[in-house]
Amino acid sequence: MIDLHIHSNHSDGQCSVKQILEMAEQLKLSHISITDHEFISAYDELASLDVAKLYGGKIITGVELSTNYNGHLIHVLGYGFDVAKLSKSNLVSRENFDKNFYAKLLTQYKKIAKKLNLKFNDNLTRTHFAPDHTLYFEMIKYPENKPIFENFGIVHKGHYYWDHIRNPKSPFYVDLLKYIPTFAEVAGAIRDAGGLLVLAHPDKAIAEQFAQSGDFDGFECMHRTFTKEYSDYLVKLCKKNKLLVTGGSDYHGYPVEKLGYVFYGEGQVSENFAKDFLSRVGGDK
Repeated sequence: MIDLHIHSNHSDGQCSVKQILEMAEQLKLSHISITDHEFISAYDELASLDVAKLYGGKIITGVELSTNYNGHLIHVLGYGFDVAKLSKSNLVSRENFDKNFYAKLLTQYKKIAKKLNLKFNDNLTRTHFAPDHTLYFEMIKYPENKPIFENFGIVHKGHYYWDHIRNPKSPFYVDLLKYIPTFAEVAGAIRDAGGLLVLAHPDKAIAEQFAQSGDFDGFECMHRTFTKEYSDYLVKLCKKNKLLVTGGSDYHGYPVEKLGYVFYGEGQVSENFAKDFLSRVGGDK
């Protein structure tokens, strides 16, 4: 079995690279890919570890990048790239992320919160990977913010982000597309580093729109939030359009997730399922 979508504590995951390797070995996963959001520093840590003593399978280089694809915010999984080459790109620079994404977005979120009379420490800096998480967990410390959140139906960070920050009709809305790289920039960097482009966990509308675009090498067709029926639909769509198929848990280390498992913890991704992809990235046996 394999897992090609894993996040470590180099982005928003809870587990270290070492812990991920140990778990993958325990689960006897034959192939894994650590696909942190925006960064590939996990591979620097890997280089410092005696991997052979921790994990006996194959590791495929990976990253998950947010992109602006013609007005759509989509996540692109890059695989099989040369780490040294991609490291030269500004797209995976932590300094660039902090300056041009994190700091600017946190400033925008603060401005909106002030307008809505929400209390928080104005000198707040990063406490979480995502700026919305940083501000949300700061604001819920103050009891006086609770009635305001309740008025907007915000009871957890998911409501704050998906129902408000991403909702153009909400006063919390921020146009994230202004702060993320274009698809052309992301695709160029990954391809220049010898990598493949895979559309991450696509919904049906996005999948149908992009299947014939020619911009992707494949789609992620198995995911922890997919049903078997939806996965079968994506596989059929990929076969029709000669796209590779991949799959992974999108593991972050939270209790509701299981490394190596998809379909809400009820299924796994076999080597055979992704054999064509593994062959392309040199992960075949």
